[in-house]
Amino acid sequence: MEPVETGPEESGSEPRKRRGRPPKKQRRNDPVDAPVDGVYRILDLKGQDARFDYCWLTADVWPEYRIDGWVAETWQVNGKGEPTCARPHWVQPEDFKVGDQITFKELRLCKILKTRRAAVESRKRAPFNAALAGMKARAESTGGYLKNVVVPMGGA
Repeated sequence: MEPVETGPEESGSEPRKRRGRPPKKQRRNDPVDAPVDGVYRILDLKGQDARFDYCWLTADVWPEYRIDGWVAETWQVNGKGEPTCARPHWVQPEDFKVGDQITFKELRLCKILKTRRAAVESRKRAPFNAALAGMKARAESTGGYLKNVVVPMGGA
């Protein structure tokens, strides 16, 4: 039978120690965050009215927002032909006719009065706030411990 060479673990000798400094890790050089298509802030608006909140909506969510009071922004001009509505910064006056909804690809520019939006959001939060107040009251009555918590789901 021939002798078989064994590794350092099997022969009982210690593994070889590395000499010198450990190798330096390479630093990451990540690019700056950017939109996928490389176009920065293409949906930014100019000419906004401070009384309104604006958003871009797709056709599938538009009916839900319209119920809450959102309206589509339409192209409006003054007597000199200058736009008076909120619009993307890149829009030219010849891009739309008076009364056209302002759209970009599949998106529609919509607006709502800030006071109306606050009222709608507080109405939508009311059932959850009531449920939370009930939970807090039960927790205080039991020394801060709750069991069998059921929160109602749905609108008012």
